[in-house]
Parts: sequence; structure tokens; C-alpha cells
Amino acid sequence: MRSLLVLALLALVVPVAAPAQTQGEMNQQAYNEFAVADKKMNTVYNKLMKALPDDEARQKLKASQLAWLKYRDAQAELEADNSRGGTIVPTLISGTKTALTDARTEELKTVDPSLY
Repeated sequence: MRSLLVLALLALVVPVAAPAQTQGEMNQQAYNEFAVADKKMNTVYNKLMKALPDDEARQKLKASQLAWLKYRDAQAELEADNSRGGTIVPTLISGTKTALTDARTEELKTVDPSLY
């Protein structure tokens, strides 16, 4: 009897879980998180480009960034490949891109730590 009372009280204080998201909603949420990470990285990249001392340094950063973008996109596709054809693929791709982009943002900050 006491355990039933405890369960009843818990039911009053524990919020009811929200309905599960659809896969489409999860895909959109993952993409939105990636878009935020990408915007942060671009802000750091642009700030760094302006701070570099000359065109040669800017060209090197640009080449590095373009190569890195190709790597990020290819790596995201590779990591999602086990689910090829599944509706979760966009979530997996966006999640990988977000993680890699966050890491790249921190990496770019090390080029000139005095800016941050």
C-alpha cells in the first residue's frame, strides 16, 4: 500500500515526458545546431583572416579551410554510411558536422590566441 502511495505522489511531481519527436524534427534540430556551430566558426575564421599580417598568410588559411571543409563533409558522409538510406542519415551527418566544426573553431583560435 505504501509503495502505491509513493508511486502516486511521484506521478504528481514528475513531469510527463513530452511526445517523442519525429525523425523530421530531429533532422531539423540537428541541422539547426550545425548552422549555429558553422556561424561561430565563420565568425572566428573571418576575424582571423582580418588579423593575419599579409596576403600570403591569408592564402594559407584559406587553403587550409577549404581542404578542411572537404574533409568535414566527407567524414560526415562516412560516419553516416552505416545507416545509408535511413531517415536518420541527415541527423547523423549534421551531428558529425557540428562536432567537427566545433573542434575546428577551437583549432582556428590557436592560430592567433591573442584574438580570443
